Amino acid sequence: RIDTRKESPQTQLAVSRIKLGLLIRLSLLGKLLERPELVRESEDIYLANQQEFGVRTLSGYMEVLNADSATSVMLESLLERGEYLKAEKMVTSGIQMMLKSPELENIPYGRNMIFAGGVLNGYFSKLARVYEKAGRDGDVVTLMEKSPWWGAFDLVDLLYIDKGLPLIVAGTLHRTGRDPEAQQCDVLRR
Repeated sequence: RIDTRKESPQTQLAVSRIKLGLLIRLSLLGKLLERPELVRESEDIYLANQQEFGVRTLSGYMEVLNADSATSVMLESLLERGEYLKAEKMVTSGIQMMLKSPELENIPYGRNMIFAGGVLNGYFSKLARVYEKAGRDGDVVTLMEKSPWWGAFDLVDLLYIDKGLPLIVAGTLHRTGRDPEAQQCDVLRR
């Protein structure tokens, strides 16, 4: 365990990157060796330290992508095992971490502009996937309608976020009897 709280933000970021890489490797190694305890250990460590793996600076937007890839590996493992509540917690914790980022609090009006640009899209997309896998169609629709920061105007724009997301949303709208909305691609305009 390395304590980097007294180190520079750049050093903290570098250490976080290394830890993320090691957690991904531990999870994948656990899968290859068929040792679920290693996979669960990597997930538990990730969840316990999720705040550390978040955005450190505004220019660290790309660092979200590193955390995002680790989230993808951990999330995939949880979804394979049907641990939907734990998967939801992982994704929503990431969203909360981003929303509460102290670096963004100091930028007047900038916070909403950054979020409106789609910085949370990866997390929203993963949350929609968790809800779909768990059979929670109503939650997928609510997420699409109520989340203000998609950075997209209709389902076609979602292709740039995640190629599978428009299919998740369209399928959900169909299963909930809202075919006209799926055909018009206007679920995000509400």
